[in-house]
Amino acid sequence: MKQIFFIILFFLVYGLSADSSDEIHRAVSLLENSFFSQGIDKLQSVLSDEATDDNSKARALYELGRFYEDQAGDFDSACNFYRRASLMENLPKEQPINEKAVWALKKIEAWENQFTSQIRSLDKARADSSSELNRELYNQNISKLKKIIIASPDFHRTAEVYYYIGIFQSRLESYGEAIKSFSKALSIRPGVNLFLDVDWQIQTAETNRTRFVIRWVSWGMALVLSFLGIFLFFIARPWVWWKPVEMIKPLAAILVWSVFFYGTAFMLSQWVPDRPSEDLVMKLAPTFIFSNPGSPGSEIYHIYYFYGIIGIVLLYLFSLFLGQLKFPLLRSLSLVFSGVLIFASLSGLFYIKYCDKKSSLYPQTNALTGYFTGYMRFYQQDPEPLILTRPREYTNLSVIYVDDSVFAQWIVEHCPYDQPGDEVNIENGPFQE
Repeated sequence: MKQIFFIILFFLVYGLSADSSDEIHRAVSLLENSFFSQGIDKLQSVLSDEATDDNSKARALYELGRFYEDQAGDFDSACNFYRRASLMENLPKEQPINEKAVWALKKIEAWENQFTSQIRSLDKARADSSSELNRELYNQNISKLKKIIIASPDFHRTAEVYYYIGIFQSRLESYGEAIKSFSKALSIRPGVNLFLDVDWQIQTAETNRTRFVIRWVSWGMALVLSFLGIFLFFIARPWVWWKPVEMIKPLAAILVWSVFFYGTAFMLSQWVPDRPSEDLVMKLAPTFIFSNPGSPGSEIYHIYYFYGIIGIVLLYLFSLFLGQLKFPLLRSLSLVFSGVLIFASLSGLFYIKYCDKKSSLYPQTNALTGYFTGYMRFYQQDPEPLILTRPREYTNLSVIYVDDSVFAQWIVEHCPYDQPGDEVNIENGPFQE
């Protein structure tokens, strides 16, 4: 009976060990094929399983250390896992995982001693990356880090060096160079995203590069068109032939623009209901644009309206010269082309100044028509004055996350709700005892 018991126990232990071993093999395979999160999760599950034997835990710790050393470039985490593996006891003598972990620790320690000055410069760059510095100091950091790459090509933290070069290049708005630096860090350590936010930095740099191009193209087009309009105005010499009756054209264009702009806004206010934000107070100071002129947040409409007036005036200056062209078709095409350029540049300037990073567009559906019936929310630094001065305009506001109990109570008493008792979890609000 005892022999049967020991045989069953042996197969149970061997089976559990084999299961853990298979899991570790699968985890290593995932890591080698760039499925980093899945591989780490499997190794962590091996460690958290109480049935896992010490040898398998030591192997899992060692493989985690090896990943953070070779793939992620996070040597602090690697040392932590190696150290834990080195402390494991009762391991098979033919597979001394703890001894391999000790050797890996000594190897990293030797690197740290060899590259002391480089690590010191890297630590300084890391500290500077979290501070707002002037352009000269950013350039100094980039220069020092590039010297490390040239002087120490075998530096084990080179991926980290490229990462911080990219950070400083982004601060200098050299987004193309920053993307190259971040990509270089990723090529050296494919798993670096589990240590540094390289992918996010690349996406941010690409977005900022697009913004940078839009901003400068818009400004460039606006300046060129402005100077060209003034130049063509003097070439046309309108003071020789111009008569007061010519003012009818720009005034008529302004009238048409005013009727179209505010008429469209009024119709939108009838067809598309205004969208009071239920989380207006929950989030960090957002407000939003209403389509009905005069509503809270509609001030941005008037600014866009005046941008249109500027475009009309500039197009009129162009028309004074283009109107003297002999061929009607060329005259019409030139006027249309000039109008497209003028209003495209002004729209770009308006977007960069008033919309970029200051608003969010919320479509009704994912289809194209959803964008026409959606709404845009513009973020302001402090929405409270709008609420305090015109509380009846703000309906169905949530007060769950309002820290000021007096302000929360004031909202409930003065801002309307669709039906009595519709306050969003008002009974559980922070001002209730």
